[in-house]
Amino acid sequence: QLKFIGQNQFGPSPVNVYSVCGDIGYYGRIDVGSLRTLQIGAVLSNVGPNINLPTTAGIGVAYSTVTQANNQWMMTLDATRLLKDDWKGLRLTGGIEWAFDEQFFLRGGLSWEHADRGNRKFVSLGVGYKGFVNDQSWGLDVHYLVPYGPSGNLSPYQHGFGLTLVINIGNFE
Repeated sequence: QLKFIGQNQFGPSPVNVYSVCGDIGYYGRIDVGSLRTLQIGAVLSNVGPNINLPTTAGIGVAYSTVTQANNQWMMTLDATRLLKDDWKGLRLTGGIEWAFDEQFFLRGGLSWEHADRGNRKFVSLGVGYKGFVNDQSWGLDVHYLVPYGPSGNLSPYQHGFGLTLVINIGNFE
């Protein structure tokens, strides 16, 4: 994926700077059994810009299983970090999701960042709904972030809500 980006660089005489960068990614899916899958992904983001935009690397893994009642469990873990940074810049996130009949979702997650690199630590709780109409779908997700740790009371995300509306228009025939 290629991106055209622009940046306002301030100084004695502000100037607009433009560049092109790209993302390189990999995604793989392995069927571990008739109702279980393992998904693996990796990405290099913002490769090649000549402006102040950091290149990041990330890797993630997800394991999902479908129960006999057509419910699905998914567990995820991923790690990201800036490439020109030490290992203190590593950010870890993990989560678990339970899906009922591919329509109702309960989610929980944990995010951790080193104290020297922002010290953002959150527990996230969420619910979701996905509806279908012919070849189209829509979804509504709500999440709540709860900071933890000694810096939790100073976070701008303290007890923050999020709302996402997803609309998939489908095929035009």
